[in-house]
Amino acid sequence: MVFNPNATVQPFDTAADFVEYLLNGDASAITLVVCSTREAFLQQLCASVARASLHEDPDTSPQLSQDRTGNDRNILLNPQLYNTIRPIPPLEGDSRYPGRQVLAILDLIALHYQAREFSAQGIAKTLALAVEVSARERVHLTICECNDVNRQDDTRNSMWDRDIPLLSDQRRVIEEGSQSRTLKAKQIVKRWFNFV
Repeated sequence: MVFNPNATVQPFDTAADFVEYLLNGDASAITLVVCSTREAFLQQLCASVARASLHEDPDTSPQLSQDRTGNDRNILLNPQLYNTIRPIPPLEGDSRYPGRQVLAILDLIALHYQAREFSAQGIAKTLALAVEVSARERVHLTICECNDVNRQDDTRNSMWDRDIPLLSDQRRVIEEGSQSRTLKAKQIVKRWFNFV
């Protein structure tokens, strides 16, 4: 198995596109960590497929294919920040799935945005832990921030361009309009990930 030490950020706008990308890839085993509830994830999938079918040619709209390869596919739903990386089962050395293995995380930055820990420091800690787990297990790590098609505002669309306070205590100060040191989400993520 070839280990890719370069974690990646995938550019997909919808959860359906990201899942389709994972299913059509060459990975022998995939663990998808979804940073939301089951209901929210299913709603996001259904809405993105329905939206695509209204606006696109049926031959090019996303279709969640059935996995006929017999490969291992796991979906872990983690709506709480503290459970995001910890429940990942060991993947290395599993002889049932020789070849490239993938750890994929969906909407990690959005989960941070909803939490008190929304800060460059908090996001960096979570990303560092994800990179550590993927290196230890020798799996390829990829993340994606999808646009929630049910939302009317455009907050996730520009998640990578959001100003993030350096420390979690500064979020309140920024919301009140005071000046504080911030970083763009993309700057934080680029430390460990390559944008595709």
